[in-house]
Amino acid sequence: MTTLHKSHNNIAKEFFSNAIRNNNYFVITLVVILASILMLLYLGKKSLWQDEALSVTLAKQNWETFWLVISKKTNMGLYHLMLYWWVKIGQSEFIVRSLSVIFALATVPMAYALGTGMCGSRAWIMAAQLLTENAFFIRYAQEARSYSLVLLLVTLSSYFFVISIERPSRRSWIGYVICSILAVYSHLFAVFVLLTHGVSLVFLRRRDVQWRSLVISVAAIIFMTLPLSIKLSIKVLGGEKLGLSWISQPNSFSLLRVFYHLAGGGLLLLLGYFFLGLNALILAIRTFVKFKRSLESWHYFFILTWLFVPIILSFSYSFYKPILWPRYLIICLPPLILSASVGLSNLQDRSRKIFVASLIIMLILSGSGLINWYTGYDKEGGEDWRQATSYVLSRVQTGDTIFFEPPFASLPFDYYLHRLNTKGKIPDSIYNSSETYVKSRLQKGRWPEFAERLLEQLPRQYKRIWVVGRNLPQLESKQTSIILTSLRRNYKLLESQHFKKITILLYETLPP
Repeated sequence: MTTLHKSHNNIAKEFFSNAIRNNNYFVITLVVILASILMLLYLGKKSLWQDEALSVTLAKQNWETFWLVISKKTNMGLYHLMLYWWVKIGQSEFIVRSLSVIFALATVPMAYALGTGMCGSRAWIMAAQLLTENAFFIRYAQEARSYSLVLLLVTLSSYFFVISIERPSRRSWIGYVICSILAVYSHLFAVFVLLTHGVSLVFLRRRDVQWRSLVISVAAIIFMTLPLSIKLSIKVLGGEKLGLSWISQPNSFSLLRVFYHLAGGGLLLLLGYFFLGLNALILAIRTFVKFKRSLESWHYFFILTWLFVPIILSFSYSFYKPILWPRYLIICLPPLILSASVGLSNLQDRSRKIFVASLIIMLILSGSGLINWYTGYDKEGGEDWRQATSYVLSRVQTGDTIFFEPPFASLPFDYYLHRLNTKGKIPDSIYNSSETYVKSRLQKGRWPEFAERLLEQLPRQYKRIWVVGRNLPQLESKQTSIILTSLRRNYKLLESQHFKKITILLYETLPP
C-alpha cells in the first residue's frame, strides 16, 4: 500500500509538473504572438531616417562594390551582409525593417530560455511580458539597423555561457564561441558583454569553472575577431574619425539618459525599474551572504554585472572619446528586464497584493511608452524624409540643382526620390549624392572635402538651388555657415520648410 501510495504521489507530481511546464509554453507562445503584433504594427508608417537609409544604400549596391565598402567599415558588417540578400525581396520600409523584426522576435523566447535556467520560469514569464511592451525594444525591432541582431546574439552568447558554466559540454562552449564572434561582427559594443562574462566569474569558486575550456574559447573568439580589431586599431591610431563626433562628452545626466531610454521612456517607468532593481539587488546580497561564492549567488550577480559593466565601461571611455549613447547599449536591455522580473518575483513571495499592483503599474507605464512611440513622439530620431522629398518633387523645376548639408542627408533623400518620383523631374545633385557616398567610401573611406569654390560657380550654372539638410540653419558648423553665407551673397531665399528635424531651403539668383 505504501509503495502504491508513493507511486500515485509521483504520478500526481509529474502530472502537475507537466501541466505547469505546458502552461509556461502556452504563455510564452502568447507573449511571442503579442510581440509580433506590436513589432509589425505601423512598421512601414514612419519614414526611414538617415542611418537606416545608409544601410539600405549599401545593401542596394552590386556585390563587388558592396564588399569593397563593407571591408572598410568596422561595425555592423554581419547585419549589412544579411540585409544585402534580404533587400532582394523588396526595398519598401516594411520589408527592409522586417529583417530586424525577425531578430527581435527570436530574442523573446531565447531570453526566456536564458532566464528560466537562472531564476525560474515564473520570473522570466514576467520578463518576457515586460520586454514585449518595452518601447525601446519595439523601437529598434522596427529599425533597419543592427541593434536587434546584436541583442539576439548577446542573449544567445550569454545563454551558452551560463550553460557552459552550469553544465559544461563541448557543444555549449562551441555555441558560446560562435555566437560571441557573430555578436562582435554585428556590433562592436558586444565586446562589453563578453567582458561582463569574465567579470561575473569573480562571484564563483575556482572549482566551479572549467578554466581550460574557457581559455580555449576566449582565444578562439579573439583570433576570429582579430581582423576587425586590427582594422579598428589602424583607424584609431591613424587619427581617422569613427563617425561618433556628434556624441558629446558625458555629464551628470548621461547615465540617467541611458537608463531612461532603456526603461522605455518616462520618469515614472524609470522609477519603477529602480524600485524593482533595488529589490533584486537586496535579494542578490542576501543570497551571497547565505551561499557565498556559488552558482546560487552567481546567477543574480551575472545579471547585475551584465547590466552595469557595459554602461560603466562606456561612460569611462567616453571621457577619452565619447561613445556613450542609449541605442548602443541596447545590449543591457535583457539584464534590466530580468532584474526587474527578479524584483517582481521577490515581491510575489512577500506580498501578493503588492506584486499584482506593481506588475499592473509597470505594464501600464510600459504601454504608455509604446503609445508615445507609435504616435511619433521621438526626440532622438523621427526624421520625416518621405514628406520632405515629396515636397521637393512637387515644386522642382527643370534646371534646378540641389545639395545636402550634411552630406549624409542625401542618403534618405535619394531613397525616397526613386520611390516617390513619378513625373521624372529630378534636380541635379551637385556633388554629395548617395552615389558619391559609395565612391568616396571606396577611395578614402570618408566623404570628399567640401569645396567652397563650388558655391561661387553656382550662379553661372543654376538659377535656383535647393538646400536640404538636418536642422538648418540651426545646425552649428563651420561648413554650414560657409554655405549659407555664400548663398546669401548671390541668391535670395524663396521658401523655407521644416519637416521633423529636416530643413528645406529654396534659393533663387538675385536680379542683375
